[in-house]
Amino acid sequence: FIFKTTLQAQKNWKEITLVTKDNETIVGEVSIKTNFKYYPTLPVRDKITHAFKTYYPRDVKSFTIKMEEQDLYFKVFRIEAEYSENDLPLLDNSPTITLVTDTVFAQLLVGGSKNLYYFKDKRVFKDHFLLQSTADEAIELVNKKYYVDAAKTMVNYNQEYKNQLNRLLLNSPVINAQRINSTLFVKSKIKALIKDYNESVDDKQPAYEQMEEKMSVSFGIIAGGNNTSLKFKGASPELNQLQFDNSQGINAGLKVDLTFPKNRKKWSIYNELLFSNYNFISKDYYSIYLNEKSYDIANYMFKASYLKLVNAFRFKLPYAIAPFFQFGVANGFALHHSGTKLTQHTFNGVTTSYVTPFYSYRIYEQSILAGVGIDYKKMGVEFRYEKGNGMSGVHEISSKLDYMYILLNYSF
Repeated sequence: FIFKTTLQAQKNWKEITLVTKDNETIVGEVSIKTNFKYYPTLPVRDKITHAFKTYYPRDVKSFTIKMEEQDLYFKVFRIEAEYSENDLPLLDNSPTITLVTDTVFAQLLVGGSKNLYYFKDKRVFKDHFLLQSTADEAIELVNKKYYVDAAKTMVNYNQEYKNQLNRLLLNSPVINAQRINSTLFVKSKIKALIKDYNESVDDKQPAYEQMEEKMSVSFGIIAGGNNTSLKFKGASPELNQLQFDNSQGINAGLKVDLTFPKNRKKWSIYNELLFSNYNFISKDYYSIYLNEKSYDIANYMFKASYLKLVNAFRFKLPYAIAPFFQFGVANGFALHHSGTKLTQHTFNGVTTSYVTPFYSYRIYEQSILAGVGIDYKKMGVEFRYEKGNGMSGVHEISSKLDYMYILLNYSF
């Protein structure tokens, strides 16, 4: 983040080509932070000087925004808009439709014999669907919600859009009144209807279809190492006084990253199946000391290998060199584990040894984790901290494990 200004950014600013009412073509940049909903005004900055100029619908004929996946097309229309209230507390009791003359920016959803446009207004926050009638005019499909009774307990709809579609689309061999009357007033259904109409009339694919962003999935592999510390903190004085050098282990696994389409794809659900291991040997300590010839020295040894399922929320800045951080949980399942106590018993100068097994291992460990890292193209590196609830669930010998990882990843 300190050196953010040196990063090659995936720009918030996208190239826009704008055609004014005077047929002047202007190429500039426009800020895109979320999916397009509605532009009451259009601030455009010069690509070189970064000077701003604000355009209103009355100033513009059309514009195109160049995106990574697909260009977005917009036109300015003079329409008769239906702006009745949409929230339940504000609905009126009349099915009568009142239209308001307005000039709006609208986004092309489907192109072909019938061009379908869309905008979401900032007055009552409704979805509006427009069928282009002339170069600068469009017909709004109307679906008015209203209360049926004076007590305002029952809601109905004036579904005028069905009558409008019946008048406009019935020359298609695949569109009939039954299909139109069963079409819901939602974007996906209206788009599908107009797309089918265009294909049946033109006998070809539509000239343009705006694709809805969906959750994207990426797969990859992970490899790295961990530095793990162990400490007992239960009611056993013997175990609590143990001191262990940190264990260095290896890690390898698979990852699946599910990226949300909104907010410029900054948030994702990150999932990982990770192999991890550790090996601890305690430092010698006197468990019993009578004199120089009679004493016990004990050592504990713990080994384990785990398969961990990691689930985390990841936030990544949308740059070419992309810093990220994540937080989540891990559920570890022991593939192998062993714990032993080696006691060296010395009595009158004679030493014997014996091994006692550690029986309190559990095969399931839970952890919380947080990490930071950087992705570049298909490669990435992460530094991660994880705190586990230990190898034993017995209160008297409860333990805690702290993991520090450095992990490299590669996405396919």
